[in-house]
Amino acid sequence: MQKPVITELLIDHITELDELKKLLPEVDDDAKKRLEDLIEKEGIREPLTLAHFDDKNILLDGHNRLRVAKKFGSMSVPAVFLDHIKDTTSAEIWMVDNQLAKRNMDTLERIKIILQLEPQLQAEARERQRAGGQGVGISTQAGKVRDIIATMAGKSSTIIRQAKQILDTKDESLIAIADKNISINRAYKLAKLTPEKREKKLAVILQKITEEEAGTDTEESTETIQIVNTVYKKVSDLSYLSDHNNRLVSIKNVNGK
Repeated sequence: MQKPVITELLIDHITELDELKKLLPEVDDDAKKRLEDLIEKEGIREPLTLAHFDDKNILLDGHNRLRVAKKFGSMSVPAVFLDHIKDTTSAEIWMVDNQLAKRNMDTLERIKIILQLEPQLQAEARERQRAGGQGVGISTQAGKVRDIIATMAGKSSTIIRQAKQILDTKDESLIAIADKNISINRAYKLAKLTPEKREKKLAVILQKITEEEAGTDTEESTETIQIVNTVYKKVSDLSYLSDHNNRLVSIKNVNGK
C-alpha cells in the first residue's frame, strides 16, 4: 500500500467539524503542555491527517497539533490526505478506528468511543431499508447495529448492552472503577439501582478499593482516593459509614496526600 504524500497545507485551508471533534478524547493540561514544549523545540513531526469532501479539507487527526500551531503563529502544517474518506460517516468510522489503534484503553473506554457511532450506524441501517430492505424491522436493524458495535469492540452484545447502561448513568464514580476495579457485570448491576442506593453501595466498594491500594503510590491509586473523597462528601451523613472516616484519613496519609 502506497504511503500518503506529505504536503504543506495552509492552516486557513483546514476545516474542523464539530461532529468529528466530539469523537476525540479529552486531553489533560499536562499532556497539552508537553505537546506544546515538543512542538516548540522540534516542530510538528507527525503530519495532520485530512480528507477532502464537500469541497473542504476536513481534519481527521491532529486537532491538538493544529491548536498548538495556531498558538505559535504558524501559517502552515504538514498534512496527508486519505483519498478513501468521502463523507462524514466514513470519517467518523476512521476516527474511531484510529483512536482504538492509538490508545491503550480498557473495555469501557473502548465501548464508549465506539458507541458514538451508533446514531450513524442506525441511520445507515434505516437508509438501507428504504433502499430495498423491505421486511426488515427496526428491531432487527438495531440488533445488527449492536452486532457491528460488538465486533468493533471485540466483546459480546451483552457486554455492550451492560456497558451502555453503565455509561448512561453518567455516574463518574461508577464509570471510573468499572472494568478497572470491578467487573462490567458487577458495575451493570449497580447501574440498575436507584442513584441513592447506588451511591451507598459505591461508598463501601470504594472504601475497600482504597484500603487495598493504600500502600501503592501510583497515579491510579491516587485517582481512586480522589474518587472516594468525592463519594464520602456526598454520603458523610450516613451513620453506617461513620466508622470508616478515620480509616480514610489514615489511608490518605499513607499515600502522602
